[in-house]
Amino acid sequence: MTRQSLQALRQTFLVEQPRVVEAQAKALLVRVAREGIARITQEQTARAGIAPGVDAYANTPGNKALETVKLPGPIVARFDYRREIAVYGLDELRKASPVVSGEYVKNHVILLNGAEVDALPANLAPGDVITLTNPVEYARRLEIGKTKSGRDFVLKVPNRIYERVAKNKLMPRYRNVARITFTYLELGGAYTTKGKLSSHYLVSDRAQKTGANQFGSFTQGAQRRRRRNQKAGAKVRAPAIEIRAL
Repeated sequence: MTRQSLQALRQTFLVEQPRVVEAQAKALLVRVAREGIARITQEQTARAGIAPGVDAYANTPGNKALETVKLPGPIVARFDYRREIAVYGLDELRKASPVVSGEYVKNHVILLNGAEVDALPANLAPGDVITLTNPVEYARRLEIGKTKSGRDFVLKVPNRIYERVAKNKLMPRYRNVARITFTYLELGGAYTTKGKLSSHYLVSDRAQKTGANQFGSFTQGAQRRRRRNQKAGAKVRAPAIEIRAL
């Protein structure tokens, strides 16, 4: 696999027409554009193992008939890496997941405009929204949940699994080719909280940092009560990463 950098987002192809007739110049421009698109697609596929989507037009957006280009052009090709981002993000979520029964790690899913899909189409529409999420009822608890003693609910790995993958893996790598957002969303069939939740829970006082380990700073000593946002009867919202075109 080659190591070409992720830099091809928008390419513009032009041709000058000093002495050639218009038909020959148009044919040359279309050929140069198609060859350039094929070369970039091949390079980016070799880099990531996933072909980027391509939206090419002649002169004005939406004119996909490149042969109708009016000289001197341009023919513009825009490359879409959302499918690559989704596959890479899904892999990073699995790596970051705690494994006990295996249900959580195997239930990370991809949604396309809100509907679960096994695979994304090669060419996405500009307005398509890709979402990575997990429908298990305890996904939010693993993300930010606390026990009654105030410690993180998950122990095998650091918590904020979706948030860390979004902010530490996807955003730095793909910030120039897509808009990536960490959020929470209500899924169909979401678990409804019961009437046994306490109004507050304990959290460590972040002002008293006493050390650090491989996961960052940790706190010891004082704890404080924090009001619980979720109310009895509310739908539990799952952590999610949304991927949109720039």
